[in-house]
Amino acid sequence: MTYALDVAFVAADDRVLAVRRLPPWRGPLRPVPGAVSVLEAPAGWFASRRLLVGSQLAAL
Repeated sequence: MTYALDVAFVAADDRVLAVRRLPPWRGPLRPVPGAVSVLEAPAGWFASRRLLVGSQLAAL
């Protein structure tokens, strides 16, 4: 990929366990224990919306 991504690892209870930056042309990230899903967004998107470790996600 040619641009950076932010990757959020999410637990079964919809709590954010970790947020990592994936630079362009970089290999895969290591898994986060307890994560059952991953969200990807353009770099900076999570921070601009205050999505931090411990945040609780909610479906709209």
